[in-house]
Amino acid sequence: MARYLESVTIYDHPSDHPEHYVVRFFHVTADGLVADPHAYLFHTLEEARQIPAARGMFRFERAEADDPVIVESWM
Repeated sequence: MARYLESVTIYDHPSDHPEHYVVRFFHVTADGLVADPHAYLFHTLEEARQIPAARGMFRFERAEADDPVIVESWM
């Protein structure tokens, strides 16, 4: 059975979905970071935050070096 950590990144109106906040899941495995192919779209940041919050994840502020459209990440 594969083992991994799950990470979520919330984006503020990225170029591929300029009318939405976007939630994307990533799997952190022994081989590196693997992106989930799905993007989940929301009209508000509060709606987007409900996804990782409901999973009991913890929020991390964006780093200064992150892409400006990244709002935050969750693990």
